[in-house]
Amino acid sequence: MKSVCAFTRKPGLSRAAFQGYYEMHHALLAVMHFPFRGYARNHVLPGQRARFETISEFWADDPARLTDVLAGPSGAIMAADEAQFMGRERITPAAAVETRLSPGAQTNAAGLRWLVLLSWAGETVQDDLHNWARDVASFQPGVSLDILHLLPGAKFPAQALLWLPDFTLAPPPPPRLTLRALRVRRAETAKKDLLPP
Repeated sequence: MKSVCAFTRKPGLSRAAFQGYYEMHHALLAVMHFPFRGYARNHVLPGQRARFETISEFWADDPARLTDVLAGPSGAIMAADEAQFMGRERITPAAAVETRLSPGAQTNAAGLRWLVLLSWAGETVQDDLHNWARDVASFQPGVSLDILHLLPGAKFPAQALLWLPDFTLAPPPPPRLTLRALRVRRAETAKKDLLPP
């Protein structure tokens, strides 16, 4: 199972300082406490306007086990560390149904990729969305789509996320979709550095 979470810096901290602390300290702490099957951070590049600094991706074989860890002493350790650099009141998680649409590298050679935030109003557009995303994937490798299931009251900045190496190759989206494309740097924890299942 996959989940995603948008994280925002606390007031007075720059985006670069937030992302540096996340990579050099918080991500290392997280893998010491949580049994992730996969863990990646997607840091918004400088100069782009976004209400968050990073969207992280988490994969777990047993989400209930993560919840149990979060409710125990490890959760308190993580919360104390988050208070060092995050605006904790603006942490926004969501469950994700991930569809890998094309195999291959998910970033370019520099570790960069595009994150497309997708939203719509009213009736569902999932058929149109899936068809468009498959068209995008026909032009390049490494494309995936996350349909999000938001927690009650959560204000995640999108209803779906499209991840791809090169958004400039994407055909125009269906008219009922609202999208925002951001350039991000992906940092993924190596499988060997994760806790055993």
